[in-house]
Amino acid sequence: MLVTILYRTEAEKRQHSSAIDILARDLGIDEDSIRPFYENELRELQEHARIRTFLSILVDRKVREKIDNGLAYIPPSDLSITANKVGRAQLTKQHRA
Repeated sequence: MLVTILYRTEAEKRQHSSAIDILARDLGIDEDSIRPFYENELRELQEHARIRTFLSILVDRKVREKIDNGLAYIPPSDLSITANKVGRAQLTKQHRA
């Protein structure tokens, strides 16, 4: 079994944690729910990445794309979130149906 080291430095770990936080807030999804999905996408991209600086942007884009296209479902964490976030969460739910 091959173990992939996700974060080579503390700065890299903070960068991805921040990306997960922003993604979770934007989509109205609990961080703990989206983290495994994000980290799985990160592992896939890391296998071929020569430059790791922009991985958080690429992973964010892949996660959003898969959720928007109905290829992944992560339930919203709170239905009383702001109107903007609710609209986004409802849109992605309809997309998934």
